[in-house]
Amino acid sequence: MKVLVFSGLILISTFFSGMSDCDNIQLELKVTHTSEGKSNGRIEVIVEKGKAPFSVYLFAPNRKDNLEDVTLKDLKDLKAGEYILVVQDKDRKCNFNQNITIR
Repeated sequence: MKVLVFSGLILISTFFSGMSDCDNIQLELKVTHTSEGKSNGRIEVIVEKGKAPFSVYLFAPNRKDNLEDVTLKDLKDLKAGEYILVVQDKDRKCNFNQNITIR
């Protein structure tokens, strides 16, 4: 866990290394938790291995907040909660799945 302090706000980032169903896709995730109950959580995805472009899905606690077939840069302004991130490679042969908690 990494603690970052900006202008008196404390942001806590957690690094995840998720599971892939094949060796052709590998990602590193950096999660920034919300501050003061705001919807400012984010998931930063670093692609270490895989065939772009990627299909990205983020399943949220509330279905209306699901993000489907978005880019890796769209994983921001998130509320606190339990999420499931799914990333598929270009050929849709490999999936990367990770449960993520944003506090």
